[in-house]
Amino acid sequence: STMPPFCTPSSAEVPTGDCGRGMAGYLFFILFYFGCNYIFLPLFVATLIDYFFEAEVESQSLFNGDDCETYANVWSEFDEEGDGRISIENLRPLVDRLAVNGHPA
Repeated sequence: STMPPFCTPSSAEVPTGDCGRGMAGYLFFILFYFGCNYIFLPLFVATLIDYFFEAEVESQSLFNGDDCETYANVWSEFDEEGDGRISIENLRPLVDRLAVNGHPA
């Protein structure tokens, strides 16, 4: 805590001084220090590393979300019944359609 003359101690004129709370200030400082250095800082760094790793994986991926959406749209064109199956005769046209859309099979 701060000592006079750098603060105003409690007195009859000033019932609550501004010299600090003694041990409560030390306890708060220690808890704040450990909380920031051992909890929040590693959490922040881990979040940054996770985002960089995600971006790296996405850039090196051979199959991304856009490819999956294109594949699902083209598949639905050949799946007349909507049961998730196509006939063997439609397999080659499906692959050709995917290649036309810029997604080699």
